[in-house]
Amino acid sequence: MSWLSGFVGVRELLIGAAAVGLVVAVSWADERYECERIEQDPAKLATRNAALDEFAVERCEAAGGELDGCEHVEVVSRNGCLAKLRVQARRVDDYGDEQGTFITVEGLSYSPLLQRWRVREVLDDTQILGLPVP
Repeated sequence: MSWLSGFVGVRELLIGAAAVGLVVAVSWADERYECERIEQDPAKLATRNAALDEFAVERCEAAGGELDGCEHVEVVSRNGCLAKLRVQARRVDDYGDEQGTFITVEGLSYSPLLQRWRVREVLDDTQILGLPVP
């Protein structure tokens, strides 16, 4: 341990933190640049759309949790690296009782670097009233 104490000092820690900060900043700037120009590159656009379609299918097939019976999923809109996804599903509570059918609109964001979508925020979560609950 004595060799480590002589090797790692405050200066080295600051240089390491600055290097990590620089890598994060460059990655973030590169993703913003790619997102602004993704509509102009047909290959990247096709990759983005395929990833969105795959994400929508996976979102609908999610077993357990809040989405127990996905009835319908659709991409409402997409622009650059942002999209909206509308999911209609039956929800069941932890005890197995069906709560009803809900429509959830989610805001998604796309990472060109990772080529995957993630849920950024839930924009709307509404229960459809008047449908029979078995």
